[in-house]
Amino acid sequence: MNPLQVAEDYASEEGFDFARYEDGSVEVFHPAGGVRVHADGTVYSLFNPRMKEVLERKIATARLDEAQLILDPSGRCTIKFSSIYEKMPGSVMAGELPEAKLLAVLKVKRGQLSPEFLEWDTKFADKPGNFPLPAGQEFLVLLLLTDGQLWTTIRAAWPAEKEEYYRSHVGELVNIEV
Repeated sequence: MNPLQVAEDYASEEGFDFARYEDGSVEVFHPAGGVRVHADGTVYSLFNPRMKEVLERKIATARLDEAQLILDPSGRCTIKFSSIYEKMPGSVMAGELPEAKLLAVLKVKRGQLSPEFLEWDTKFADKPGNFPLPAGQEFLVLLLLTDGQLWTTIRAAWPAEKEEYYRSHVGELVNIEV
């Protein structure tokens, strides 16, 4: 992952000019103030904190994507579970088919989810009780398909990039890791 390339790609996508400097850094120009990115991924800006934040997030996302490719050369998204849940298809519970197709990502408010759905989605299969959902008021409900069986998982909707990340994998096979 090359932070300088991330900065140049961002500048090109947004139609901003950029310059490469002898110290190896890249500056992206904007009327509200430029942002300088160094080879180590450090981002500086005195006058444009919003653009600085955007570039820091893009660099962090690129690092995560690269780390995922190292772990899984197929480039698949991996959805992790802390336990086995009753909602999971038998092949996933048994570890025989640790994949699913991500069909949809729904952003919902906690109040839109029935107590019965929350009970079903969070019920452990390998121990008593249910997974405690985070305190947030918005969630992502991922619709998954494994061996013809539709199932779901509830995820916190924070940070905001999480929704974009999952949506970028809709229609793809994803790895399921327990």
